[in-house]
Amino acid sequence: MTIARRVTQRFIQTTLTMTLVIFCGVLAGAEDTSKDTAWMELDSHAAALYGSGHYAEAAALTEDALRRAVKAFGPNHVNVAKYQHNLARIYAFQHRYAEGELLYRSALEMVERALGPDHVQTGMVLEGYAELERILGNTANAEALEARARSIRATQASQLELWGRLSNRVEVLSGQGNYADAMKLAKDASRVAEKVFGPNDPRLAQSLSDLSELYRVQGNFAQAEPLQQRALTIRQRLFGSDDPHVVQSLQGLAHLYAAQKKYADAKALYDRLLSMDETALGKNDPTVGGDLSNLAELYAAQDQCANAEPLYRRALAIFESASGPTDSNLAGMMERDAVCLRKLGKPQEAQAMETRVKQIRSGGSPASAGQPPAPPRGKPAPSPQRTQEKPGIP
Repeated sequence: MTIARRVTQRFIQTTLTMTLVIFCGVLAGAEDTSKDTAWMELDSHAAALYGSGHYAEAAALTEDALRRAVKAFGPNHVNVAKYQHNLARIYAFQHRYAEGELLYRSALEMVERALGPDHVQTGMVLEGYAELERILGNTANAEALEARARSIRATQASQLELWGRLSNRVEVLSGQGNYADAMKLAKDASRVAEKVFGPNDPRLAQSLSDLSELYRVQGNFAQAEPLQQRALTIRQRLFGSDDPHVVQSLQGLAHLYAAQKKYADAKALYDRLLSMDETALGKNDPTVGGDLSNLAELYAAQDQCANAEPLYRRALAIFESASGPTDSNLAGMMERDAVCLRKLGKPQEAQAMETRVKQIRSGGSPASAGQPPAPPRGKPAPSPQRTQEKPGIP
């Protein structure tokens, strides 16, 4: 961040608060193999205290988190650099400039060694260090640090554009059924995301989820599952376990488990998605209809039509309310419901449902007559579904 003049106290507070919050969680979890995870909780508490102006308390918590991180990972780990960076920012606002400068130097060395001199997180440390040097009047060093940070930002912008192009092309090729070429580009997008944005960025989660979906639609479940699990871990760490950002990974894993006949695992995730969507969207939203359809399909695959048929009915009622009773998108679900009805010994109801299917397919109201229902989320097209992710780094 280039600063043309000595910063004001208000500007220092605003920029330091923003960067502290942004940096929290970016590096954490890169190698979270230690049993002591209390430092992760201290991390979020310190950021909240700092943002509300409780600087002494924030400093105390961050110092504790730093000690725990050193114990958990060793003194030269990149996660330790994260806490040194955060603590240096707090110290700067407390006018503890000499202590902050030492922490910045150490954090910069660690991040450069672990992630490289041109990594985006290296740029974040450079920016904070440059701000402190400006405060101290070390203009020449501040300008050098700022120049390096600007260069990294420019590179990041270029790589972000590249990642976006690759991801969009993956979507197009997948939609065309060209999985071989889509797979190559999806792997490239994942490599770019991890190198440029880091191992815990939502853009990497998106690329991993896309790649997993490509493996899934080709039946390569062994390759698909760990990718989707990693994407889910990243999203849950960044946004929480009930945030909408985790939906794509949850549904991807549910599809994988269902395809492998791991029905109990699949049901647990479909139930979780249904609960999340009913809470967030209401019980009559078309997305909830998709969740109900997924559960119905899961029961039907196990020949449990007594459980499947009521779910089909609920889903159909939601979609009919959204788009009308003769929408062509309803025909497939009606056919599967009719199969269950026959197995349950209800031939008249099954025949009535089959008659409706014939009417729809022989010239009932076209889908365009109303807004088509949202496709069951558990039945995505071969193309990986795209969701807008909140970047972890601005």
